[in-house]
Order: sequence, then structure tokens, then C-alpha cells
Amino acid sequence: MLLTRLGFLLILTLGLAGAAAATVACDPTDTITIDNQTTERLFLSEDGVRAHSAMEPGKVTRFSTLRFAGAELIEIKNEDGTLFYSRRLSRHDLSQLGWRITIDASAPVSHTNAAGGSAQGIPIS
Repeated sequence: MLLTRLGFLLILTLGLAGAAAATVACDPTDTITIDNQTTERLFLSEDGVRAHSAMEPGKVTRFSTLRFAGAELIEIKNEDGTLFYSRRLSRHDLSQLGWRITIDASAPVSHTNAAGGSAQGIPIS
């Protein structure tokens, strides 16, 4: 009888741990595709935080990101800080873009200044 109770407690404990893990794993996400048509290695930032690995030149990269609650500032820069893209986007905006941002070869638009400021609202393709 004691062994049965211990087995039940073990199953209950494992079940609760699995439910907690499932809650974390089920946070809603969206996938954004970045088409890097430049000759530069680029980096994506969300609201000023470099959130993802490098996007290699001439490659298409897909990123999963937590679902936006509102609009977020999406910036794409190279390793030197040259700004290739900067725009505040909501889920609706991204949906209108087909969840895809294309950075073409003519994209470098500015450098960040010493205070960390950068251009805003740069058009996208």
C-alpha cells in the first residue's frame, strides 16, 4: 500500500511538472522572415535588444518571436552599427507585410549617433 501511494505521488509530481513546462512552451509566438539581400552580416533587434543570431549575406532567415502585445521597434543593423532598417511594427503591420521583411542592397540608411539614437520609420519593401 505504501508503494502504491509513493507511485501515485510520483505520477502526480511528474504530471504537475509537465503541466508547468507545457504552460511555458505554449506562449504564443509569431515567425518573421528576413530576406537579407545585402553583402553584410546583419542583426535583428526588438525594442533595442539584440534578440536573435546573425543573418548571413544573401540568406533568408526565419525567427520565432513572442507575440507582440502592441507595436515594437524592429531594427536591423550590421556589426558596425550601420542601420539598415528601423520601424515600429505591430502584429497587424507584420501581417500586412506577409510576415516578411526584405533588406535589399541599397538598404544602409544611417549610422547610430553617439547617444545611441537612430533613424525611425524607414520605409521597407
